[in-house]
Amino acid sequence: MSNINYGFEALIHRYKVLSGVDGKRIPDSRKYNLSSLILSIYGKGCVEHPRMASFMKLNDGEHRDNLAGKEEVDAFAAKEYVKLHKSTMSKAYWFQHMYYLLQKNKVNVHNKNWGNKVNTFLERPTVKALGFVAVVFSLFQAAQIGYSTLELEEKNDSKAQEQTKKPIR
Repeated sequence: MSNINYGFEALIHRYKVLSGVDGKRIPDSRKYNLSSLILSIYGKGCVEHPRMASFMKLNDGEHRDNLAGKEEVDAFAAKEYVKLHKSTMSKAYWFQHMYYLLQKNKVNVHNKNWGNKVNTFLERPTVKALGFVAVVFSLFQAAQIGYSTLELEEKNDSKAQEQTKKPIR
């Protein structure tokens, strides 16, 4: 959505051309570029190009009303506005569906991006708690070993001192 030909700016321009009125401006902080969000999580090679078509195939987006770019142009030229509207609406609902899948980390991709899966797993509260317990236990074990080693050295030193104090026969 950051591309001027297909992104937010293109939508604003299209609205102005079709209605003759400036559309309501949405602050950039409230806009979400779904493609960028998905790619930042799953990596650039997560699906093949064209990405939208690949994501649709993998994530239940092939609705019967969807039209490809050329089909939309043909529908517009034939004044089949209902068909065009249905295509637009099915894509809008699919984008919403993809956003919900992204929030749940359930987007299907070709490249599974195991790094993200491991990171997501490690971010779970139970895993963090277990990690904390493991660190505390390890520190406790290290303190025990250090204390027992120190105690053993003191015993060895005291035995050596006793042997040096005893007269040799």
